[in-house]
Amino acid sequence: MTPRDRFVVANRLTLHLLEWSARGPLVLLLHGFLEHAHGWDLVAPRLAGAGFRVLALDWRGHGDSGWVGAGGYYHFADYAADLGALVRALGERVALVGHSMGASAALVYAGTEPARVSALACVD
Repeated sequence: MTPRDRFVVANRLTLHLLEWSARGPLVLLLHGFLEHAHGWDLVAPRLAGAGFRVLALDWRGHGDSGWVGAGGYYHFADYAADLGALVRALGERVALVGHSMGASAALVYAGTEPARVSALACVD
């Protein structure tokens, strides 16, 4: 199964996502530091095959997402703000699966907007 590239403008950055399936409850996969969305290439097709809509994010400054210019930040609060803007742009509740840095940002986000999170799994 080959994912489709998707781009969403969120929090003033163009964020890149890989989409394996467009139907079913949304699962958003969040990679760790110095990784990228393709880190989920072995997991995502299995979730899509189980009936989930599966997206994997390239965080700011990673993979094919936008980089922050001079004076910008790469802190957990910024990742959580990006995630919040992305989830709002997607327009539905989301199950978050985060690895390492992605898990930390998912925890911060889930604590700030718990009504938008249907489930949370943190892998470290």
